Amino acid sequence: MFNQLSKDDIDELYKMLNYCQKEDEYFHPHSFDKRYLKRLVNHKYNYYFILKKDDKIIGYSMLRTFGKFRYPTFGGFIHRDYRGMKYGEELLEKTLARAMALGFTKVLLKVDKNNHVAINLYKKIGFSETKKENENIWMEIDV
Repeated sequence: MFNQLSKDDIDELYKMLNYCQKEDEYFHPHSFDKRYLKRLVNHKYNYYFILKKDDKIIGYSMLRTFGKFRYPTFGGFIHRDYRGMKYGEELLEKTLARAMALGFTKVLLKVDKNNHVAINLYKKIGFSETKKENENIWMEIDV
């Protein structure tokens, strides 16, 4: 099940992110405190989603425009116990479908140049590299 993040998801999302945080070197663009996560629900310019399996949050994604950009940037995260099972691909595809439904025509992302698993997934889905910036690669896809 793929849904927009709701206030009822915050406690479970908080636990998942903190459980995975210690070993995940590439992801999370903002803090893990509950107060911040609560502000993400119904955000005016950004969209946050969860992926559930058996009523448990196993993935989290975002489309962020920050209220000033024409195209959103994607970020995604799969619970470490569910990696390697195609859930990352499902999360990405469903988030891109939602971007299209929201009226966006392109989605951007920034990925660490050493995160080869993510880079390969993005290329498989159809993202192309647009520029390199320090330790990061910028990619985009038309939706």
